[in-house]
Amino acid sequence: MRKQMISIIILGMFLLTSVISLSATGINSSKAGTLECNKTIYVDDDAALGGDGSADHPFDTIQEAVFAANDGDTVFVYSGTYVEEAKYYDVSGSGWDWVCLWVNKSIDLIGENKENTIITGQGIDFIDTRADLVRFKADYITMSGFTVTYTDWQTSGIQVFSDYNDVYDNIITDIDGSGIELSDNAEYNKVHDNIIYHNSWGRWAGIYLEYSKYNEIYMNEIYDHPEWGIVLIYAEDNKIYNNNIRNSEEKSVHMWYSIKDNFFMGNYYDDYVGFDSDGDGYGDVPYNINPTDPKIEDRRPKMDPVEENLPLVALPLSFCVEKNENLEIQAVAAGGVKPWTFKWDLDNDGEFDDAEGQTIQKSWDSECKVTIKVKMIDANENTITASSTVTVTKEKTKNVNIFEIFLNRIIDRVPILEIFL
Repeated sequence: MRKQMISIIILGMFLLTSVISLSATGINSSKAGTLECNKTIYVDDDAALGGDGSADHPFDTIQEAVFAANDGDTVFVYSGTYVEEAKYYDVSGSGWDWVCLWVNKSIDLIGENKENTIITGQGIDFIDTRADLVRFKADYITMSGFTVTYTDWQTSGIQVFSDYNDVYDNIITDIDGSGIELSDNAEYNKVHDNIIYHNSWGRWAGIYLEYSKYNEIYMNEIYDHPEWGIVLIYAEDNKIYNNNIRNSEEKSVHMWYSIKDNFFMGNYYDDYVGFDSDGDGYGDVPYNINPTDPKIEDRRPKMDPVEENLPLVALPLSFCVEKNENLEIQAVAAGGVKPWTFKWDLDNDGEFDDAEGQTIQKSWDSECKVTIKVKMIDANENTITASSTVTVTKEKTKNVNIFEIFLNRIIDRVPILEIFL
């Protein structure tokens, strides 16, 4: 009865959306012919074999539903345990790999309840190599409402090989590998509001980023890992903020090789040693991310576990500019609720009334050293500030080449000489 009610509700929402869409566009279904609409495909582990994915005859495996789906469809999975069998797929167009749940469509994959909708695998322990429990190879996939778990062999819980995906509100645990992995140039993905714990194997961790850019990792609970909570390898320009990272035996975050321009801010690290003298909830001493590079740090480590996705903003520690030179200043921001507003205090008078915008330009007409500040305000009127120091030096004297001036004057008087020079 409960599953029938859920089906009726989803079907009703779908029909209402279709009617609104047709009314808004002025399309008359009797004249427009057959319309192709996104559909919802159902999965139930108690279903009989041979289902067609309808509410009355759901599939009994998630993989069947994914293969039956088209881009834009929703796959709704009822509570239950789904044992997806490892198979050998052409995962990249140039090679094959073992995967239990292969998601190659731009779909919404939605579980009924993350505690009771469980994805696990079978057949992996018979393979003499590692496999992935879930792998994304299409863009624009949403996955929410699942527990992903498998303990018997070397796997990744969720492996993302694509872009613009959203992984949220899942539990990833007891994976003999990394909980969530973003690699193979995965870009612009969001991983947030997940519980990721007790995953382990070799260099892997709770969340693992390799050769990936422009991803956002936030509001995740990451704990009980025998090595690291988060690992980055050749990963650039990612934002990692407002996460709770606890009980990692080695270190909360680990970085290898040439990592640059990653933004860490507002995370709670249980291995942080610092103090909060002004009582704003953030440590006064940065949390160092990479021991070999003191510049890679979280300048606002939380003193207590994160409970809310509050806004965060940062500026470079200092600038140096010549007198009358135009300086472009950009605030790096994350968190909170958009739209954001930025207001600047550029003369250190305590008033944020000198400029607005995330990126501004400013010049100074005299030598000085000034503290500048930016205030970030999110849509819920939560505010946070950041500051930086600008050192304004005198203009450099341009070197004058007397010989070049003399030579040019001769050429002006005898132009034919230019042929021989």
